[in-house]
Amino acid sequence: MSATKVLAVTLLLGVAFSLSGGNAVPNVDVFKLAQASENRVLFSEDFEGPNPREFVQWYGGRVPFSVEERAVVDEEAHSGKHCFKLTIKPPDEYSEGYSKIVTYFWIPVRLPRWSELTITMYVKTDPPDVGYEAGAGGSGGSVLNGAKVETEDSGWEKWQARAVAMMDPGDYVQGLAILCYLPKGQGVTTYFIDDITVEGRLPDNYAELHEQIKQTVDTEREQARKQLYTRRLNDLVARFTELRQRFNLSAVSTQTDSFAAAQRTKVAEHITAEIERLTPLINGQFQAYRESDKVDSNEINPLERALGPLEVYIDNWLTFGKYLDTYGGDPFVVYTLEPTQSYRILPGGPEGHREENSYYQFGGYGGLENPQILPDTSLIPATPSRSLEAFGCRGQYIPLSFVVQTAAAMLDLQFKVSELRDSGKVLSADTVDLRVVKAWWRPYVDHGNSEFLFPTLQGKRTRPPPRSRPNRSRLYCPVCVAAKKNQYSGCLSNPAEYKI
Repeated sequence: MSATKVLAVTLLLGVAFSLSGGNAVPNVDVFKLAQASENRVLFSEDFEGPNPREFVQWYGGRVPFSVEERAVVDEEAHSGKHCFKLTIKPPDEYSEGYSKIVTYFWIPVRLPRWSELTITMYVKTDPPDVGYEAGAGGSGGSVLNGAKVETEDSGWEKWQARAVAMMDPGDYVQGLAILCYLPKGQGVTTYFIDDITVEGRLPDNYAELHEQIKQTVDTEREQARKQLYTRRLNDLVARFTELRQRFNLSAVSTQTDSFAAAQRTKVAEHITAEIERLTPLINGQFQAYRESDKVDSNEINPLERALGPLEVYIDNWLTFGKYLDTYGGDPFVVYTLEPTQSYRILPGGPEGHREENSYYQFGGYGGLENPQILPDTSLIPATPSRSLEAFGCRGQYIPLSFVVQTAAAMLDLQFKVSELRDSGKVLSADTVDLRVVKAWWRPYVDHGNSEFLFPTLQGKRTRPPPRSRPNRSRLYCPVCVAAKKNQYSGCLSNPAEYKI
């Protein structure tokens, strides 16, 4: 069986796993082998031998702390004379927004999850009754939480966790962990850990079999990752080339001395600078891959993300030409945008939607459109236009958004909505709910490293405040059940001579 077929069987069926080539074992059903094996102790550690295992830090959390001691000691023991001692000292002060330490320590292991595995661990703490979970397992970056089974008179607590069998023969328990919770105000805390066992059904040669499986799967995944990376890189280069051509072929308006023309000039300068910035980065990434076969998603992700805003501003630039010819003399610019969708990341296709959640990074905050238009936004990432268009079905609210940008403060700006008409059919003006999308700021902590005010948008039924910065307005148009299938058009105007 080819390696490609092997991977398909693993992911879809999760029962039979066949390997080919080299030292692989052909036609081995590891799950049946496990079920046919005797239930036995697969791992044990009582810290009495000459080379006892050690707990190492797996996850440190966001609150800094110090490990005062991490060693095998003879001052406490559940059985025998030794146990493992772990002493944690919390910080003197906590950053705002944090109220506890959460950290994991584990003994690394590698136990395939071909049958149910029972992890047992004895723990005693000083002071007693502090928060923690023991007998936990780490698998695939996640935690298999344990539960306290009993407390002995000596203060030792028995904890257990169960790792159920998985469908993927490559899955395994990666570590035997203790999860520590230290609330704010808790002082130095010591954990004594002893008599760790893992019981289950695995064949005697499980380590050899699992290594063969892992090598095969890792090879397949690396090949698939390189294929995907190659396609992403080619798409990146092709789309960047397309955007540069669109910008170079764009028409130039004759308007040069108005506020709107000045905004278009700023957009052109921004696009030019962004193209100059991205060109060596994209070319360098492509060249590095051709020369060294290097695959690094951290390098290509920001380049893919940068093309989204670039396309938005190129669309802005292209539309500005026609806009200036008609409205270039107005002292403000109106932009329209689709409030429910973000810009595309890469060209679409049959695989685009399936893959977008697997490796593409999304921007914006809280599900809002990307990029946001905030009060301090100088270049508006939207299309200059006086026409708002949307599609909807009966019973829906259809959102339409527009932005008004001026050079001077907007004083007492008001809008009026007309009824919407099409071939004698009418949607009354009161079906349109006009709101201002107002920016507000809330406290935000970035992973405990810094504190700042986080800008967010919210709709508010109010008149825009006087300011020269852009304000976004949003129209909500409910389409009533009785509305017929037609194209309705109307007018949103202000008391002045300008029509939007």
